[in-house]
Amino acid sequence: MRRITYISLVICVLLSLVIVATVSAAPLRADRGEWAPNTWYNVADTVTYQGCTYSVIQAHTSLTGWEPPNVPALFQLVGCGGSPSNTPTRTNTPAGATNTPTRTNTPAGATNTPTRTNTPAGPTNTPTRTNTPQAPTSTPTSGGGGSCSGVPQYVAGTAYSAGQIVQNVSNRYICNIAGWCSSSAAWAYAPGTGLYWTDAWSLVGPCDTGPTSTPSRTPTPGPTSPPGAKIFAPYIDVSPGSGSAIMQLASNGSGNKHYTLAFILGYGCSASWFGAYQMNTAEADAIGTRINELRAVGGDVIIAFGGAAAPELANVCSTVSSLQAQYQAVVTKYSLNTIDLDIEDFSPTAIDLRNKALKGLEAANPNLKVQYTLGVLESGFTQAQMDVLNNAKANGTRVDRVNIMAMDYGHAVSDMYAAAVSAAQASRSWLNANGFSSTQLGITPMIGVNDSAGETFTLSNASSLVSWANSNGITELAFWSVGRDNGGCPGGGAASPSCSGISQSTFQFSSIFHGFAP
Repeated sequence: MRRITYISLVICVLLSLVIVATVSAAPLRADRGEWAPNTWYNVADTVTYQGCTYSVIQAHTSLTGWEPPNVPALFQLVGCGGSPSNTPTRTNTPAGATNTPTRTNTPAGATNTPTRTNTPAGPTNTPTRTNTPQAPTSTPTSGGGGSCSGVPQYVAGTAYSAGQIVQNVSNRYICNIAGWCSSSAAWAYAPGTGLYWTDAWSLVGPCDTGPTSTPSRTPTPGPTSPPGAKIFAPYIDVSPGSGSAIMQLASNGSGNKHYTLAFILGYGCSASWFGAYQMNTAEADAIGTRINELRAVGGDVIIAFGGAAAPELANVCSTVSSLQAQYQAVVTKYSLNTIDLDIEDFSPTAIDLRNKALKGLEAANPNLKVQYTLGVLESGFTQAQMDVLNNAKANGTRVDRVNIMAMDYGHAVSDMYAAAVSAAQASRSWLNANGFSSTQLGITPMIGVNDSAGETFTLSNASSLVSWANSNGITELAFWSVGRDNGGCPGGGAASPSCSGISQSTFQFSSIFHGFAP
């Protein structure tokens, strides 16, 4: 009997080992299946991509170029195959995507197209207020001193181990993730300069012998705008990194000196460039340097908050005062004359919080202009956009300009110029009829092939729109985006973040739009 019992026990143990081995070899499962673009993912969702499983660490709508390995700010590797990852959880500031997605602004609502007319009901064109920029301030920051004598210089491609210290750009850095510290992609991982350096490296301190007080760089105040001035300010997506050469764009053929820089998002309730670089980082300072260079030759920038990516500040700041403080941080750092709120999330709570915070911001900065960028149909605003504006009126928030996104109508459009004119006329009629007759109007198409099927904004459309805008009281033209203003991928069929998808010369759209505001 004891022998039988012993044999039974051995068999049970062997069976349990087989079961455990089988379970441990089972592939990691993803509750949302294979990763796909244009899909909403919540925090803690898991997806698979190229045989590996990733967990969502920041809610967002996925876009082409935001594949899980490319965006550590959005996804954390769980493991590949059947083995969980041993990669330590990163606690440094996450970085943005390297491949800049195109904006997708598909408004909800009917697609009823109004009859096109040639005589728009124009609003009263209130002269643009002359802006008196605030004086820049210097905020001292203490640096932990430390000699760099004997500390090796960072060299891209070197096999660095976790914990190793190097020097670069007059600072010392410690390696967090060996695989990334050793990357040969110097532009992305070089400590203190690249897109992902805050994941790969942590700042130890400057190369000096003691604490120092270093004033943070604040851009030179921008020029004031003459009353009634028109502006052409196309969007630059700065998310590939703070090295975006704005001055090169101003001098290498585009000839333009005014831009809209996108986008400020939330890193928690903290204003940051594309959710990665807060206002006290070297990357944010570097963008300020580029802005200063542009202003030195008579240019200026508008800075845009929001966009299609998440999280927008109004969704992560829980109080009016905290949200207003983050808007103010950006305005102060860059001595801004105009901010743009690109609103693509229509949560009633966020709408009300945003408008209340902007009202306080306007009171604190009476010369600051506030514009809303809103999606439209050919028939004008949908109810969602009307709710944004009506709430602004109810809160006493001043809306200086509404910039309509003449794109993403939700169906194929044969004539994008006619659609833009129709949308502008309908939007302006609504503004006039609902207490916004002093609000100026801007128009922003997406040049070339759009990521909304059946939409291509052509060079001919651009010429026609410029002519119409000059004759019909439009005060701003822009387009998405400067990085696409080239013919690098003609006939590709799909929208690209780096080319228009049509045959054109470099900066040909910019040249055409200069006919609006040379």
